[in-house]
Amino acid sequence: MKVFTDRQSETQRDKELETMIKNANSYSSMDQRIESIQVSKSDRQIAKEHMRDADSVADLICRAAKKLRSAEGLLSRLFVHRTQ
Repeated sequence: MKVFTDRQSETQRDKELETMIKNANSYSSMDQRIESIQVSKSDRQIAKEHMRDADSVADLICRAAKKLRSAEGLLSRLFVHRTQ
């Protein structure tokens, strides 16, 4: 099991923030691309809804990963204390 230092977790947070900013920019760009596609307005709306659903799933996965890393850290510390 890995035990993360504050510096490593800070670097991880910086990477996550950078990814969120990139995603926000790409969603705006994706909206523009969807708008430029020559299809009906309802098809464009459906595409946007699917994009938002995918964004929600990605957000859930990121939050679950964060919680798992936190649990891993807690278990690591517990294990270290039990072996001392």
